[in-house]
Order: sequence, then C-alpha cells, then structure tokens
Amino acid sequence: MRATNRLSAVKVAKLKQPGFHEDGAGLRLQVDKKLNKRWLLRISIAGRRCDFGLGSFPLVSLAHAREKAGTMRKAVCEGKDPRAEMRAIERPIRVLCFRELQ
Repeated sequence: MRATNRLSAVKVAKLKQPGFHEDGAGLRLQVDKKLNKRWLLRISIAGRRCDFGLGSFPLVSLAHAREKAGTMRKAVCEGKDPRAEMRAIERPIRVLCFRELQ
C-alpha cells in the first residue's frame, strides 16, 4: 500500500498560506497569520478526537513529524493512551527529604 502523503519538504518550507495543510493519516501543518508553522496530529482515542502538537517547523522537520505521528498512532493501536504518558512526563519529580526516608 502506498502512502498518501500530500506534503513535501520543499512545499512545507515555501508554504505561506494560513490554514491547515494535510499530509495524510491525521498529520497536518498549521500555518498562522504570522506564517508560524506547527505540526499537529489528529487521532481518535477511545472514540474521542484528540489533537497533539508535535512541534514547530523548522525545528521539527516533515520526516521527524511523520516519525512522531507514526509512533503515536502505533501506541494508540496497542491500547496505550499518549495523553497519560505525556502527563506523566510533565509531572515534576518529587524529591524525598532525608526525614521521609527514615
């Protein structure tokens, strides 16, 4: 089966039209009025639509955005919830005091 990617690296770099530009399989590039570009992934988790930010262009290339999107899609297919994993990463690590260890 052939991938249905609609964007190319050259096209992403040259895009100057605000809006959403679909790459396929839920991966999209959002271009705002100031021409800032960011990658978004739209997937369904337990029947609910979720949008995930994958990073801004050019810090995150098209290839890297596709890789991240594939990893997240695979996790959802395996029954994992990327939202819960992201929340766990964002939580600060609690440091124990010496008294608490005794």
